[in-house]
Amino acid sequence: MCRHNKFWHSSNSTVYTICFRGPDFRVAFAQIGGLRAHCLNTPVMALTASASPNAVEGIKKDLLFREGNIHISGSLDRPNLFLVSKKKIAMQKDFLGLLQALRKDGRAIEKQLIYVPIRNQAMDVWKMLQAHAGDRFKASVAYFHSSMSPDLKAKVLKRFKDAEVRVVVATVAFGMGIDIPDISCVVVYGLPKSMSQLYQEIGRAGRSGEPATAVVFAGKCKEEEDAEDCLKQFVAKRSCIRAVMLKELGSQAADTDHCCSVCQEEATAPRGAYLLHPRVPKTAKRAAATRKKKRQEGDKKKLEKSLYELRNELFEDDMTIAHVGPAGVISDSAIISIKTQAQSIHTVEDLCKKVKGVSEDIAPFILDKIEQEFPEPIIKRRRRALGDLTNV
Repeated sequence: MCRHNKFWHSSNSTVYTICFRGPDFRVAFAQIGGLRAHCLNTPVMALTASASPNAVEGIKKDLLFREGNIHISGSLDRPNLFLVSKKKIAMQKDFLGLLQALRKDGRAIEKQLIYVPIRNQAMDVWKMLQAHAGDRFKASVAYFHSSMSPDLKAKVLKRFKDAEVRVVVATVAFGMGIDIPDISCVVVYGLPKSMSQLYQEIGRAGRSGEPATAVVFAGKCKEEEDAEDCLKQFVAKRSCIRAVMLKELGSQAADTDHCCSVCQEEATAPRGAYLLHPRVPKTAKRAAATRKKKRQEGDKKKLEKSLYELRNELFEDDMTIAHVGPAGVISDSAIISIKTQAQSIHTVEDLCKKVKGVSEDIAPFILDKIEQEFPEPIIKRRRRALGDLTNV
């Protein structure tokens, strides 16, 4: 807030943040109303990028606005954003497409911002992404949360802006005063406290005006029970989720051919939303010689170890089988069978046919592990000799 020629201006990232972050966040902001009480005759202009009608009324009250004040608001719609609402399954499954893109070339992927509710979860997601990116590309992934020093935060932001970092896993601390225009996809991994906060987070995507994607994952039933009614409608996906969000914020959705995962197919999302476009092993016919066996290089012991690690990760993310144990995901005998036959497993169909007890849900993850140790050979096709062209 500043005073200039008897005119006061307030940017309401100040008062507005108190509405959904609580009175303990930037305590001084809560005292702005008291300061305003000493200059009631001074004109005041309050600005905010987004606020629900209830939040606007709260700001007016906190700043002691009088009756008859002028309130101007524009549309909050972002037509260049494709919105997707999904249910959490397991972290490995939910991020499979992004994990594949990181491993292929973590320095070339478009910028991704992943929001999670708490710091510990941010570290869990960051560790998973780094592990799959490998030594070559793990520097492309960074984390950002409130407990970091200002210098470290500034370093992460600079590297993200300069595209040295391609993926940032963050809490709500990544927000105020940050403007990076070329973020292609924002992932909100767990429902936030309010629709206003959700809008703020997904609004980090596509600020350049280019097509971008926002993917919102809802968690377990408890998480949904604690959510606002409008967020429950967003997750239920019974109607256009863009319209549900904007209605809560007092705005309307513009007509667009690329709206949300309720109005269009999820697969139509821009290619920069890697987690929506996992690479599925091809079932195309291969030459007979290559279908019999993959190349001999590969470490079966390393494959076995990675399969056990995959099993444990999938088990930890799905407590519905807690009474069965990790073997409920993949049995020990199935892992041994996969290790033994890895060089002759090419597709989901191969895997489910050759190994008993492997479901189609987890087959792509197992194939991904096999591919790391026993990659398919590249088949070079011979060029056809050109015929006699003299009479053409």
